[in-house]
Amino acid sequence: MPANTTRIITIPVIVDAGMTGDKITNTAYIDGTPTKPVVNPIERTIRVTKYKNNITSTNIVLVLDVSSSMNSKIEVDGESISKLEVAKKALINFVNTTYKIEENKNVTFTLITFANRQYTEGALSTENKKFHGGVFNFNDGGNYDNANGQYIVTVNNKDNFISAVEKLEADIGTNMRAGLEVAESTMKDIMKIEEYKEYDKILIFFGDGEPYGETSSPGLNTADGINEKALHIKNLGVKVYSIGFGSDAATPEKTGHERLKDISSDGKVYTSNNYTELVKNFSEIVGADPEYDLMTIDGNAIIKIKATDTQHIIVDGDKNPIILTIGRETVKITNKKEAAQYGLTYTDTEIIWDVTKYSKDTNLKLSYHVQ
Repeated sequence: MPANTTRIITIPVIVDAGMTGDKITNTAYIDGTPTKPVVNPIERTIRVTKYKNNITSTNIVLVLDVSSSMNSKIEVDGESISKLEVAKKALINFVNTTYKIEENKNVTFTLITFANRQYTEGALSTENKKFHGGVFNFNDGGNYDNANGQYIVTVNNKDNFISAVEKLEADIGTNMRAGLEVAESTMKDIMKIEEYKEYDKILIFFGDGEPYGETSSPGLNTADGINEKALHIKNLGVKVYSIGFGSDAATPEKTGHERLKDISSDGKVYTSNNYTELVKNFSEIVGADPEYDLMTIDGNAIIKIKATDTQHIIVDGDKNPIILTIGRETVKITNKKEAAQYGLTYTDTEIIWDVTKYSKDTNLKLSYHVQ
């Protein structure tokens, strides 16, 4: 071989099935003399699932725009239907999906409809003379009932609410400020109910356009008036979300979108133009969809999962356990003593799992809950 010539010899290293540990050491021999050992980490892939428990014990108030623009048509599965019908369909899906999760059995909903100020404050609708605006009341017969109805939706009466809300119709005007005023007073009423005093509070404000009516100074349905009332609600400890439905409310810098931005707690507006997107909006707001991640680790064979700054890991007995899958075995971790048996430790901000003793071919999964 000519002088000063370098050869690179690559020797593939195969980790056998069933091999445990976190690394494999290989030593080559030249003429019987060992070279410097080469250490190669063993790679493992773990499927991690995060469930968000944002609404386990929560009062959710939905403030729905029922102005006349909600009668405009959009295409849904090849059929032309009104935006209000789409909104009702998505709202009903939201309620049903929420209660399908056992942990959400204590969640409550309240619906507030707004259009012009008189309607929103409880007057009979101008257009159809069937519904009073503001808090939506329903009875055990599944009908709207302003005089003798109830306004708090639970897992036990949700079907009556759904039946009643399916009949809801639009009115005229878009008084966002009035809708927020009714929402504030309703939230205060709910907070006075003993069983709900410790509940989290969420308000979801749904609009399809800009404020209309009572918008000239010194009217209240203005940018300042809307922002002022939204701030009052946030100061009650309520987390406020906004959904903009349709081009007028879903397009940044348009007036409707800007008002929804002012209303929300974090300045974000969830936007949608069809049923599928609207259903996704509701799901994203309450974290109904779990998040999946494939984590590949090597070297020390230790997986570390950290909660975000705004979330906490919760392990609450059988209600919110950590679930491990190890091969064909499924293990429910409900406390730190059980966790230690499987090389796992956790706090409210971090989960650490040492998987050194499992082979690289073992099917490993971990699921946990945050709030």
